Amino acid sequence: MLQWRACARSGASPIRPHCAVLRKRCKRCAINGRMGDTTTAVHDIRANLQLTVLGIGALAMNKVRYSVRGYRSPRPYGNDQIEAVVDYSFATVEKMRSWASTPNVEGLRILELGPGDNLCVGLILLGLGAESYDAADINDLVLRDSGPLYTRLFERMAQEGLAVARARSALRQLNRGPLRYHVLEDFDLRFLSGRTYDRIWSQAAFEHFTKPMRTIGQLDQLAAPEAELGVEIDLMTHTRALRASDPLNIYRIPSWLYRSLTFSGIPNRYRTAHYTSALEASGWAELTVDRVASVAPDEFARVERWLAAPFRHDEAHMQDLIVIIRGQRTPRTLTFPIAA
Repeated sequence: MLQWRACARSGASPIRPHCAVLRKRCKRCAINGRMGDTTTAVHDIRANLQLTVLGIGALAMNKVRYSVRGYRSPRPYGNDQIEAVVDYSFATVEKMRSWASTPNVEGLRILELGPGDNLCVGLILLGLGAESYDAADINDLVLRDSGPLYTRLFERMAQEGLAVARARSALRQLNRGPLRYHVLEDFDLRFLSGRTYDRIWSQAAFEHFTKPMRTIGQLDQLAAPEAELGVEIDLMTHTRALRASDPLNIYRIPSWLYRSLTFSGIPNRYRTAHYTSALEASGWAELTVDRVASVAPDEFARVERWLAAPFRHDEAHMQDLIVIIRGQRTPRTLTFPIAA
């Protein structure tokens, strides 16, 4: 049974007035009450068209940028910002552990989908006693050498009383010990066949998968009996200039145009119900959806009619901005070939 519940950390993410989005004062806003409904409607149309054009322009620039230099960083800061990365990694581990029925990871085999550009999360989990940590990605982004970032990470782990020697050894023996990093062509999880995992976690990565429904189907043969799943999915626009003020911007763009702007890492625009339906069909039970961030109903009502047709219906749950989906593997009497 799928359960919906509000996360304790959730709160409406307000959509600011359009004039604030455009970063300039609009005299019409101050006098709309005196100019009548027609002027208000014209101004509303103009502002929404401008937001749509801004979103299209941002995606077009990213398409050009990534086609020239490739996909490089999944985060707004790089590995040279050492303290920020270390703090983020410890916070991510605590968040992932909170998704499980118990925070204890001792003896567990863990798979993370979309680890980003370093192995800090895996090293911390190994320091906490995990039996193994595998990370899978489509882009080869991870920092492998034991430079300043990992040196600082190990210092912090020692302060926290974690098993630093084991983590350090695992990094030196990357892919030959308990720490493994897999770069998968077309993100095809069949390359991991033969392994099973007790925890399958993903932090803000599913929204970037080109074929997320196939990925969910392929988890069928990777999940150990009674395995637990936890994924945080960021359903918002990823353009920083529009993210806070118009978080649903990517959903304004018609499907045919959005497809033409595709680049590596572009949000796939799958919604919460797509993920939960696929997980239920693949044998995951006790599914819960925590809304970490959402659009307030009155704010959503202002933009709903400006969204592309596939996103103007209740089943799309367009108020969802960031969700955490958790589930548990149910024992099955039949097995099926891993999805192609």
